[in-house]
Amino acid sequence: MALAADLTPDSGASGPPGDIVWTNPGNAVTCDGVYATCGPITLGLTSTELLILSSYDVSALNPSGHITGIEVHLEAFIDQGSANVVQLNLFRRGLGTGDNKAATPVALTNVEIDYQFGADGDLWSSSFRTVSDFTNPNTGFQVRFLRVGGPDPTVSVDCMTLTCYFTNSRPFIMRFGLSPRRATLPINRNQRSRI
Repeated sequence: MALAADLTPDSGASGPPGDIVWTNPGNAVTCDGVYATCGPITLGLTSTELLILSSYDVSALNPSGHITGIEVHLEAFIDQGSANVVQLNLFRRGLGTGDNKAATPVALTNVEIDYQFGADGDLWSSSFRTVSDFTNPNTGFQVRFLRVGGPDPTVSVDCMTLTCYFTNSRPFIMRFGLSPRRATLPINRNQRSRI
């Protein structure tokens, strides 16, 4: 049975690609109603830079625990117009990795909503398998937004939390296809036992 832990990042930053830099990206590390903002996203500058949240605190988890699922909760809204989440993926050592969970764009609303990406059993096509994979300070998630239309929107992000599903040990792997005879040591036919 998988266990679950809700984790928050320690660091927020703005980075390319994108057209508009985030204001106060560190405000997105805590769900407290204090926002990281980006905008207004005008017609000529159509997307935000990446909002990068990293250094998730996994200290309470067993470092040899096996990850069974990755789930991210993004709490965000826009003030006017329309904008979509167009990129949300894992971030490791300065590079995006794994599935883009917003490959099918997700529309933001004018009311703050908790958008969920991933679930138990979903590893985002990444190489993350143990809790220790999240201990690198340059590991986390990155998200980017695109203007769709209407009045120029400003995107506000309250927080982006990680729910990590895990077991406290590596999974047991049983190998099939070996016969018991092949798994035993060969008998030296020159040795005879005496009774």
